[in-house]
Order: sequence, then structure tokens, then C-alpha cells
Amino acid sequence: MLILQVNLSLIRTLVLKNRDLKKFNDKLIKATRSLSSSKSRLKHIKKLIEQKNKDLEDALEDFYALRVDYAKNQRVKVSMKRTKALGKSLML
Repeated sequence: MLILQVNLSLIRTLVLKNRDLKKFNDKLIKATRSLSSSKSRLKHIKKLIEQKNKDLEDALEDFYALRVDYAKNQRVKVSMKRTKALGKSLML
């Protein structure tokens, strides 16, 4: 009879631990799903940021090219003004 009581007690303990493990397993599954979802969102956000960064770099290159062209044009204009001024002073 004592063996039956010990076995029953052992079975009850195992059933309770099994329930606890199932609950813990469910929590782990939920956490894993949440992390997977977060990881997917982070990958998407990373792609958006990389694209935005590329767009900004392209805009910066365009701006630099415009600045260089503007500087060249300004030098040409200044040179033309000087040439005109020199030409007028020589005519006098």
C-alpha cells in the first residue's frame, strides 16, 4: 500500500510539473513569435533607412555638382566682366 501511495504522489508531482512546463513552453513560444515579428519589422525599417540614406547621398552628390557648376559659372561671369571692363578702358 505504501508503494501505491508513493507512486500516486510521484504521478501527481509529475503531472503538476508537466503543467508548469507546458505553461512555460507556451510563454516561450509567444516570446519567440514576438521576437520574430520584431525582427521582421526591424529588417523592414533597416531597408527603409538604407534607402533613405542612399537617397540623401544622391541628393548630396547632386547638390555638390550644382555647387561646382555654380562656382564655374561665377568665375566665367567675373572673368567676362573683367574682360569687358578691360576692353572699355583700352577703348578710352
